[in-house]
Amino acid sequence: MSIGRTNHLERIRHPDTKIVVKKPPRHLPQSFFKPEYLAGLQEFEKEDLDLSKRDIAVYDWGNFDPYDGVNPN
Repeated sequence: MSIGRTNHLERIRHPDTKIVVKKPPRHLPQSFFKPEYLAGLQEFEKEDLDLSKRDIAVYDWGNFDPYDGVNPN
């Protein structure tokens, strides 16, 4: 018995599909944005973001292995 998705359907996008570009939510910490993105904004656009004064550390978990060092026995 198999649990979960057994066959993957490829997503096909229609060329006439409307692309929707939304503004990011307000009050996010500055660390949520790439520095290049913020540098490319006009001053009034940065003010509209109303960035949170509280910041959080953002970590790159790309190479994280939760089983590293765990004894399987």
